[in-house]
This record gives sequence, C-alpha cells and structure tokens, in this order.
Amino acid sequence: KSPTKAEPATPAEAAQSDRHSLLEHSREFLDFFWDIAKPDQETRLRATEKLLEYLRTRPNDSEMKYALKRLITGLGVGREAARPCYSLALAQLLQSFEDIPLCDILDQIQEKYSLQAMNKAMMRPSLFANLFGVLALFQSGRLVKDKEALMKSVQLLKILSQHPNHLQGQPIKALVDILSWNMDSGTSERM
Repeated sequence: KSPTKAEPATPAEAAQSDRHSLLEHSREFLDFFWDIAKPDQETRLRATEKLLEYLRTRPNDSEMKYALKRLITGLGVGREAARPCYSLALAQLLQSFEDIPLCDILDQIQEKYSLQAMNKAMMRPSLFANLFGVLALFQSGRLVKDKEALMKSVQLLKILSQHPNHLQGQPIKALVDILSWNMDSGTSERM
C-alpha cells in the first residue's frame, strides 16, 4: 500500500478522516507547515529541515500522507511568497524519500488544482500550483530519471504556457530548463 495517496472516500468520510488525522499529529509536526510559509528565509529553511528530519526519524504513513497533502495544498495558497517555499519543501521531501512515485504526486497536484474544473477565482492559484508542482519535481533531481513523470510534466507545462497573462512565460522557462538539463545529463530521448 503506497503512503502517497489516501484511499477514496465520500466527501463526508474524507472530512471526518481529515479531522481525525489532524488530531493525531503533534503540535510540533503541524508547526512545521506554518513555519515553511513564513516570510523569514531562515525560518522556512529550518522548518523544512526539521520536517524532513521528523519524517525520517518517525516513519509514519499517515504523517507522510498529511505532509504531502499540506505541501501540495501550499503550492496554491493565496500568499504568493509562500508558494515557492512549499515547492522547495516538496522538492526536498521527494529528494529525501525516493520511494514516493513522482507520477502519484503530479496526479495529486492536478487533482487538487484541476485546470479543467477551475473557476475564475481559482484560475491563478491553480495555474501557479501546477507550475510550482512541476518545479518541485524537477528540483528534486528525480524528474529527468522518470520518463513517464517527465513526459507528463512537459505536457502540463505546454498547457500552462497557454496562460501567459498569469504566468508570464514561466512555463516556457521551466520547460527550457528541464529539457536543457535532460540533454546535458545525456539522457535525452525523442519526446
């Protein structure tokens, strides 16, 4: 059973499960997520390091699921300065825990921030969440090694590039970076 995705449930069951899950987590664990979004860079970096250390020393499926859920949710938060922080924390978590499938994470991001189901109010956060999600996968250092996740990410960046008013060319820059890295590492194949 993969620790990266919760079992499907009805909305009522999911809400009850989230409340129960939240009660299981210690205050220390929950504070990491608040600190990851704080304006002070040292606080953010320290919180990310502490979160990773916490998850390494206390392996727990429910806490890993919760951490992934919170970091993915953070990719689309309203405070724009917090998005890169959550993206970096997610990248470092994926780098540290290589058993977490990248495609599962990308699927969760796209499910949470669906581009097909977004309304006007959620357009900007959804676009940025998807962009920062792909950047997290890339920054983990694992994306260029996972052909399926790489292809899905390239396709997503192509879709995101169709929204230049919101993203100002960032998906194209990310695509160029990923493809350049892929070619430099000698693993390029026809895409």
